[in-house]
Amino acid sequence: MRYFILLMSLFIAQLLPTTVAAEQWCVSYATNSQYNRSGGHVVWFSRLEFSKQRFIFMESDKGKIVTNDNGTAHFTGTIYDKNHPDRRFKIDVTLTGRTAVGEHPSLGSGAKSPKKELNRKAYTNKGGPVDVNTWFYYKNFTGTFTGEGTYAGAVVNVQRMGPAFQIGKGANGKNAGFGASGWINYTIVKHPDNGIRFAKRQADFNLNLKECAQQCQLMYAVNDRGLNNTQFFTIDTLNNYEVTALGNEYPEHDIESLDMSPDGVLYASSGDDPTGGAPVGHLYRVDKVTGALTSVGDIVDATTGESYGEISALSFRSNGSLWGWAEGKGVIKINPETAKATMQLATDAAVEGMSWSFDGSVLYGVENQILWGYHPATNSVAMICPEIGMTQVEAIEGNIADGSLLFAFHGNDFKIHSFDPAVCLVTETMNIDTPYDDIEGITWGCEMK
Repeated sequence: MRYFILLMSLFIAQLLPTTVAAEQWCVSYATNSQYNRSGGHVVWFSRLEFSKQRFIFMESDKGKIVTNDNGTAHFTGTIYDKNHPDRRFKIDVTLTGRTAVGEHPSLGSGAKSPKKELNRKAYTNKGGPVDVNTWFYYKNFTGTFTGEGTYAGAVVNVQRMGPAFQIGKGANGKNAGFGASGWINYTIVKHPDNGIRFAKRQADFNLNLKECAQQCQLMYAVNDRGLNNTQFFTIDTLNNYEVTALGNEYPEHDIESLDMSPDGVLYASSGDDPTGGAPVGHLYRVDKVTGALTSVGDIVDATTGESYGEISALSFRSNGSLWGWAEGKGVIKINPETAKATMQLATDAAVEGMSWSFDGSVLYGVENQILWGYHPATNSVAMICPEIGMTQVEAIEGNIADGSLLFAFHGNDFKIHSFDPAVCLVTETMNIDTPYDDIEGITWGCEMK
């Protein structure tokens, strides 16, 4: 029998974030998807100062929507122009007239809801995942954008234009994740003090939403028994870290990595040791309840069709893109819908596990005892820590509580280590009672990234 050790209560307290009341949503920009490629913003102006200005939230004042029992909600945060970060607005918007789920309001003058902006294949009537009957709405909104930085002195009043402010899976009009969108009529009360003159055109909200500081109860992991026998399992972090097998073992599949997408879909990839007809370097979706595998396809170069072979690690970036490490070849970016990939940086580093930082600035990869970092801004790989104090690390995931890294490694005892890459030190360690001793991948089981 194996037991929890080393500062258990402190480790658990640091590992899990605080749960807050439902429907306090943290807001980020609506990401692109196969259903609509025009995302990447919180607010879009057809022309304010420049043509097609796209704004996203400041890290120091991220967006939040807080709902109230009286059918209203308050939307706040500070946004900046992606191409001109000195141009900012503090937004303060009140939403009113919340409807019941599935109640599609008609607001007169042809302004009907829902407004469907995704490819038609996204919706359930065409076999897609988006059911507009699960959406709800705020019939109206009003508010103010107050200029900061280069826009200091500006005041822009906003209100609903056309359809209601809609919320639900696929409601942001850019992807099938949980989000919101609204269409803006704005009035320029005051132009910026520096003489810039705003134009009066069209504007939209397109938002990804998730519960703020939501609590992740489950972690998902995969074990590799023998050469290539795969077993998925869960770790219940709120129930004495109970370990439960997720479905039956998949003999000869050699699953080497798994990760959860920002919208809650679990993916896995295979290595180069499958036998019995199971494919090498293959991308799967994993059912989070049964562990059943659904094939996406062989991970191949999008141009040449050549297989990338063993995919030793997967990680989703915060913008929803899927990245992998092709053993002996380098960093690749994978389309999660088709499994077609493009090489981002060739390197022969033998990385076994990887995880994006939460801000998407660094992709951490571990090779035995070395911690590497891929930096997309410079498209380069650099050593971060020459020795992390653990051998045969094969699983790595971000710690949702404090931004450190969680490691698991090959061995007779399943230990989880919290590691601070800023100082290259293990800060906490614990054992988990489990029959599994070759953990190939771990990921949080909630839409946190």
